[in-house]
Amino acid sequence: MSTASTVAAENIERAAVTLQPAAGETSRHRALALLAQHRLVTTPQMHQMLSPGGARSKTSTTMNQLRRDELATFTFAPGSARLKAWFLTARGGSPRGGRSCADTRLRPRRAGSTPRCEQRTP
Repeated sequence: MSTASTVAAENIERAAVTLQPAAGETSRHRALALLAQHRLVTTPQMHQMLSPGGARSKTSTTMNQLRRDELATFTFAPGSARLKAWFLTARGGSPRGGRSCADTRLRPRRAGSTPRCEQRTP
């Protein structure tokens, strides 16, 4: 193997490691980030980026949760009656706009801290 191909292989391995999700990051976090970055993503594309080799139902569940929370929605791709193209809603694309208590679960937080709306008063 040549030196150039060895370096390329090492770079690919390094890139694969850096793309792994952080420990506290959920599939909902990653889905929102992917939609923000790509703007319009089909369901098969989202599946490949979220959980390649995993169950497609997990991707579907994640996307439907975001839709129920009004953070993302879909349209059907042109020329297809079934292929969904997902995108962020105004609520999902705004870091502060329209946040409700349910949305705070998507924000990263310090270990052991509880969002104010989830704290229980005695």
